[in-house]
Amino acid sequence: MKKAVLFAVKIVVATAVLFPFLWMLSTSLKPMAEVSAHPPKWITGQMSLASYRDMFRFLPFGTFTLNSLYIAVTTTILSVAIGIFAAYAFARLRFKGKGVLLLLFLLSQMLPGASIIVPLFQLIWHIGLYDTPIGLILTHTALIIPFVIWLLYGF
Repeated sequence: MKKAVLFAVKIVVATAVLFPFLWMLSTSLKPMAEVSAHPPKWITGQMSLASYRDMFRFLPFGTFTLNSLYIAVTTTILSVAIGIFAAYAFARLRFKGKGVLLLLFLLSQMLPGASIIVPLFQLIWHIGLYDTPIGLILTHTALIIPFVIWLLYGF
């Protein structure tokens, strides 16, 4: 009996998790006229891959993907390269204010993004890195370093 209840709970949770992905896939295959139809239908007679074809035909989707990959990989490498040294120092060395600095790193992760976006934008604008990959990489690196330090410090 316990196994049946556990299995039923797992099925309900799996359905709740998979539902948005299946809905997204179904919607991406429908024509625009049927996307907002009421009542919504999971499967229609006019489903096709035209949206995906158009995405590559009318947009530079490959360029967008490569740019995102470049920024993500560069940010990751830079963040880990900086964070590994800081985390090692926090884990192995004794120095005054170590606990306070670790607490500040943790608290910096609790700030809402909306509270730092304007000062961050002004900083990037004034140093001339607005609308450049370097500005985005530096911004992402600065925001992720406290997380990297906390993660590697515990490791």
